[in-house]
Amino acid sequence: SATSMIIVESIALSIMVSNHIVMPLVLRFTQGRGVGQGRGVSQLLLNSRRFSIALILLLGFLYFYLTRDSNALAPIGLISFCGVAQFLPSIIAALFWREASLKAATAAVAVGFVVWAWSSFMPSFQSSSAVVAQIMAEGPWGIAWLRPEALFGIADIDPLVNVVFWSLFLNTATLVVVSLFTTPSALERVQAALFADLFRP
Repeated sequence: SATSMIIVESIALSIMVSNHIVMPLVLRFTQGRGVGQGRGVSQLLLNSRRFSIALILLLGFLYFYLTRDSNALAPIGLISFCGVAQFLPSIIAALFWREASLKAATAAVAVGFVVWAWSSFMPSFQSSSAVVAQIMAEGPWGIAWLRPEALFGIADIDPLVNVVFWSLFLNTATLVVVSLFTTPSALERVQAALFADLFRP
């Protein structure tokens, strides 16, 4: 069952990578060269999916190898769910707030992922890195209120609750502030009208 799960997830992720990362880049950088009309696209997709599968398996093995002496494999699902949750404020804003901009969504997701990587993903390497272990115990440069599992000095709650709260809070705050100080492009305004006014007669 574990092997089948690895196969299914690797194939699914490779399809996502080829469809949403590789193909947009190919279409952007090969305009007018015939690739967009279908020549060589099938072979490119096949090769990109093969490469993605190999890369995903390699990254998964490296993560297992670096965290094999810790208990990080048990809560890895919670760590990944917390990372995926960083898209939630931007998705909600796209559906209900017409003034949200692409720059704001990009900045918000970036801030959320930085907080998530610092407070949730990095601690899983505590057993394999003396530097990470020291940061976990004392904070960076001895700054205790920046300790990953007690961010901003809050140490009396569960570390997972701490990282979810601060990452989503800073994510949402960045989305709101940057949206208020940036102007959406014409294409963004058209798309916002289509999404936000979906149920309007």
